[in-house]
Amino acid sequence: MKDISNTSERVQFALKQMSKVMPLVKKQVAVYERNISLGKDQKNPQAAPQFKNV
Repeated sequence: MKDISNTSERVQFALKQMSKVMPLVKKQVAVYERNISLGKDQKNPQAAPQFKNV
């Protein structure tokens, strides 16, 4: 494991980790926004599976 006790190194490490996950986050946001826009076109939009009561 990398030693991140130095504040500057911690910031650089955090930025590197964020740059790895940002493309995935952007995709999730795009899907969410598309689902919202599709839902507005329907009279009774269905809830996404993860939000349904099982």
